Amino acid sequence: MADLAVDLAKPVLERVRDGIIDHVSYSLFVGDRVGALKSQIEILKAKRRDVEDKIKVDEPAGMVATMEAERWLKSAAQLEKEAESIINEYRNRSCVLCCNFSINLWSNHSISMKAIDSRTKVVDELSSLTNVQITKYPPPPVGQLVSTSSTLGAETGSEIEAKVEVALGFLRNSAEGMLGIWGMGGVGKTTVLNHVNNVLARDPSSGFHRVILVTASRECTVEKVQALMVKALKLPELGDHKNNIFNFLSDKSFVILLDDLWERVDLDQVGVPHLGASVDCLGREKARRLFREKVGEEVINSHPLITSKLADEVADECGGLPIALITIARSMAHKNHVSDWMNAIRDLRESKIPAISRADDPLPLLKISYDYLKYPSLQECLLLCALWPEDADIPIVEIIECWMGHDLVGKFDTVGEAYENGRKIIDSLVKASLLERNVDPFVTGSVRLHDLIRDMALWISRDNGANERRCVVLSGVGPAKALGDQKSRKGAHKVSLTHNFTTRLPSNIQGAHNLNTLMLKGNRLGFKELEVVRNFHQLKYLDLSRNGLDHFPPAVCQLNKLEYLNLSKNLIASLPMELKELTMLKYLLLEANLISEVPSELFSSLRSLEVLKLDSARVGSQRLIVDNMDSLKGRLKGLSINACSQTDLDKLGLLSVPIWDLRRRIAEEEGPASLQLLPRPNRPNDLTWSELDSLAMVHFRSKIEELVIDQCDGSFPNKLFVGYLSNLKEVVWRGVDQNDVIPRLRAVSIWSCDKLQHLSWLINLPLLEMLHVISCENLKQVITKEAEEEKERAGNKPAGVVTLYSLRVLRLFGLPELETICDCTLHLPSLEGLEVTHCERLKKLPFDTPASCRKLKEIRAVKEWWDDTLKMDDDMRTHLQYYCHLC
Repeated sequence: MADLAVDLAKPVLERVRDGIIDHVSYSLFVGDRVGALKSQIEILKAKRRDVEDKIKVDEPAGMVATMEAERWLKSAAQLEKEAESIINEYRNRSCVLCCNFSINLWSNHSISMKAIDSRTKVVDELSSLTNVQITKYPPPPVGQLVSTSSTLGAETGSEIEAKVEVALGFLRNSAEGMLGIWGMGGVGKTTVLNHVNNVLARDPSSGFHRVILVTASRECTVEKVQALMVKALKLPELGDHKNNIFNFLSDKSFVILLDDLWERVDLDQVGVPHLGASVDCLGREKARRLFREKVGEEVINSHPLITSKLADEVADECGGLPIALITIARSMAHKNHVSDWMNAIRDLRESKIPAISRADDPLPLLKISYDYLKYPSLQECLLLCALWPEDADIPIVEIIECWMGHDLVGKFDTVGEAYENGRKIIDSLVKASLLERNVDPFVTGSVRLHDLIRDMALWISRDNGANERRCVVLSGVGPAKALGDQKSRKGAHKVSLTHNFTTRLPSNIQGAHNLNTLMLKGNRLGFKELEVVRNFHQLKYLDLSRNGLDHFPPAVCQLNKLEYLNLSKNLIASLPMELKELTMLKYLLLEANLISEVPSELFSSLRSLEVLKLDSARVGSQRLIVDNMDSLKGRLKGLSINACSQTDLDKLGLLSVPIWDLRRRIAEEEGPASLQLLPRPNRPNDLTWSELDSLAMVHFRSKIEELVIDQCDGSFPNKLFVGYLSNLKEVVWRGVDQNDVIPRLRAVSIWSCDKLQHLSWLINLPLLEMLHVISCENLKQVITKEAEEEKERAGNKPAGVVTLYSLRVLRLFGLPELETICDCTLHLPSLEGLEVTHCERLKKLPFDTPASCRKLKEIRAVKEWWDDTLKMDDDMRTHLQYYCHLC
């Protein structure tokens, strides 16, 4: 019986013993617990600084910190504060030891428990960073003007205006207050909606406080519409969207414009019944006139048979669909042989499409414009545009780099030539009405596909609809739909799952063994999820940018046929030596990471490498990298990199490699007060700097007071960014004739240079197109009268007049001391967009008469400043009000 009692008590006693030992260890080894907490806090501080650096670096590109990044930074700061409190408690406690051992025992036990709990929280916080998107492009302001189609003819344009008037009449006069516009794809519904948006946004007497335009796209739900409105109105992303939207708009008169609705949405939740209006295809005569106008008189009249018969027959085959009339007309605009027109009629009829007015699928008809593109490579370039999300603004640089990665830009000796070839491709596709440029003056450098053209491109990529597996595009559809796709992907050649912010990949992607293009940009994929890529042995093109990766994914190093790898805008700190296995790699894009370590023999192993982007977001991190680049000498066709000193510049100059993007970053309090702005060529005809596209001068905590321009030899970049030079007072020309011009500089951004008082050096840049001046606290004027007088003396210019012939966009933001843009008369004949925000002392704009702003499209400003501070003639104010977007 006694043995039984002992057996029963033994486990209990062991647990009691182990508990006592644990608690005693908490007291005896409190120093170890606090030390472990210190180590994790140091890692957390370093990560926090990295995140803050990345936010600063992305600011010049117009990006802002995400709310989740701000929450992470706030949480990290709170954890650091708590940890410091525990560490101080331990430090102070260890200094007042006394003989009463039991008091110290309990105190040490308490500190040890707090340290363990705090360390666990810190580890969790570090782990959560991998799922945090740090920066993003901000949504456009509410009520923003949008571009409207410029491809329609005069008569079609008048019809659009008539439809707009009908729509406005419903909105302004109907008690129902809601309008639906329907019609088949390509008839002009979006154009009508954009015109309605612009009329209401420009009309101060419309009675509406808010005009909200959102693009719903396919598979729209109430939740998606709410999310889009939250984004457009800049409301909190957390919480009850319905209540947040209601509370914000409840005391306002507003218009919500929903474009591109494909499925029924339950609008009873907003309590508004339907009205309807239809947009139809054009009648025969109007369709023929539009077609002839877009082809052009020269071709139409080039042969009597084309004039009298063939042109009308081609137009009739388009069935009155405006987008088909325009795109096919553009494809025929250079065809003046009768045989070409007869072939077009045959091809259109063989598409076997029924009457367009009754058809749901005009894609075979639109394919004629694709078939008539001059080169197969041009056709492939169009198809690749469809890999981006529907209705997306596609950055021109991104799409050209995609074409480069698919060997579609032709042969080139420097990366500058490749980008130029890419721009020519864009011009060709725009002229064919297959691509559209973004004409918003504040959102330049992007293109987009009309919905139907994108559908056509995907249809063609899938063997004219016969093989859906061949090209899989689930971009911008969200994680639920991306992961819910269960169709077999065996045989897929191209897969795009971009901009879904998903942490997982769909399981069916594992069967895509023939994959040659994989785009996963804009997700939150970790190493485990990316292990699947090692199975894609045929993969040549891989985009993993914007995934929050903090290490180089090892599975990528197994892809020995890979030619293009994009890991930009992640958090990668080092490159593995295993990367040398990618001997066919031509393009390695690693910009905006945190790279500070590269194996010394890596670059020599990448023998096919042609373009390398390696500019790090970590200040002062690449001195060693520059030292290890000798093996690239004379091999690369383009390089983007940081330079942390003049020594780095000298070393880069010896590589005989065209530098495309140079970021000069120096985080030193010591240094010269005057610095030469431009790198000097090491020898005559040196190509190192001749291809320079972008130059960034970012000097945190530096003593630089003066930037000097002392040469004009063609090495000036296209874009210049000067930021965070807290002691910079001026930019000066020295030893340069004031009549000299810089042939290339087209965009200038000045950020956070608090001692700058003016930017008069800009008057020597007659090709300047964009000027952004942001957060310069002591800037008093942009151009001084003295600078104008000096220019006048040097070149016999008209007295009292400054003309910036090419300036299209001027943004002035956060300039509390700015009093005037220019002391004298300022002519801006090309200005399209002007933004003035938080410039409370500025009282006058550089416009005297309507003739001085003929090309103006939009003014963005704060309503209180516009109404109360700005001084101008009433007639001029009334004229400019038409272009204003006030917030």
